[in-house]
Amino acid sequence: VLFGRAGTALSAGITASASPTQFEADFAGNTPSGVTFNPATGQFSGTPTTPGSFSFLARARNASGWSLPKFTTLAILPAAAQPMQAMSVR
Repeated sequence: VLFGRAGTALSAGITASASPTQFEADFAGNTPSGVTFNPATGQFSGTPTTPGSFSFLARARNASGWSLPKFTTLAILPAAAQPMQAMSVR
């Protein structure tokens, strides 16, 4: 499972051994809004706007061909709560 938070820049990705040259992420439905996937690096980037669980099949390619797909999830957590402001009462 990869994690991100709504309203916070995402830095997550797919990794593979054996010198991959291309990655694929096939979402079963919608991709998280505000997020893009770079097939050359396997990295997700952007700032997700909506929390939710987004399932996808990931696979990598090298000179020998494509790997078997692996089912995984990109979980976008709700935005962090704002800290309470200090206040005084007179």
